[in-house]
Amino acid sequence: MLPGEKSRSRGKIKWFKDKFDQDRLIPYLRARAQAAYRKERWSLTLEQWMELWSDPDVWYNRGKRSDQYGMTRINPYGSWSKNNIVIMTRREQIARSLNIRWAERHGRDIREVL
Repeated sequence: MLPGEKSRSRGKIKWFKDKFDQDRLIPYLRARAQAAYRKERWSLTLEQWMELWSDPDVWYNRGKRSDQYGMTRINPYGSWSKNNIVIMTRREQIARSLNIRWAERHGRDIREVL
């Protein structure tokens, strides 16, 4: 290190309690950025996100396979907010989305199928 240069320490971010909290930061930022890209309103704070994903068994079993977990909106046209989000398996998400599409195609209110 050169004189006058500040050292850059690597490792755990100090404001997180443990590695489990630290592991959830990047996915939170990614989900928020994806919502912004899709022009969807995002009202979740990091603390609310941490609370939604508080179960390590669910967190470490999230993904794209049918038996893995994901976060979805209860009302697909509402914002990403604490009151409009549920964690469910991908299989459940796909069934919900098919029901919603069916209702939209047949002129039904989506609340009938949710």
